[in-house]
Amino acid sequence: MRIILFLILIAVFQRTQAQIKISTIDITHFWEAYDALPKSGDSVLIIRRLYLDRASEGMKDFIKARKLTAPEYVKLFQKFPKFWTSIRPNTLAVLEKQKELEEVFVKFKERYPNFKPPTICFAIGCMRTGGTTSSDQILIGTELASSDATTDASETSGWLKSVIGSIGNVVDMVAHEAVHTQQVYSRTFTKQQ
Repeated sequence: MRIILFLILIAVFQRTQAQIKISTIDITHFWEAYDALPKSGDSVLIIRRLYLDRASEGMKDFIKARKLTAPEYVKLFQKFPKFWTSIRPNTLAVLEKQKELEEVFVKFKERYPNFKPPTICFAIGCMRTGGTTSSDQILIGTELASSDATTDASETSGWLKSVIGSIGNVVDMVAHEAVHTQQVYSRTFTKQQ
């Protein structure tokens, strides 16, 4: 009986250790800013104040890593209006993915006991990345990572057109990026004489 109780406690402990911190507030802030645009004469100011200035800690890293700016967002809204309209439901569906993401991390923890669950920040980027990492954080460009066959890519071309709709599974994207947060890189520099 004690052995069974011990095994149950270990399983509960492992599940607890695999729990993750997920931030989706930036998705909410993005759509609040986007919805305020028609009522405003200054779109850049609205995006800056209602989205970028309210950035979560993860989004602040995303802004820095990808050099995201309010003028770039406004240009993208003007250039790809069908894309933005079509991607909204997919980005909002991410808010319901917590359980699926936790299961991925539980599996990582079962296979790799030293796995350290990273923090995940879901944000809306400038259509340049589906995901990246920053130290122990996963930064997801939800507008690309959640794109699928329902996403309107008709206004795009080249690389962007090939990416939109080809990812479509944010859980897979997070699993991929989680591997990068566990990697340890060492660099050997040689001194020039």
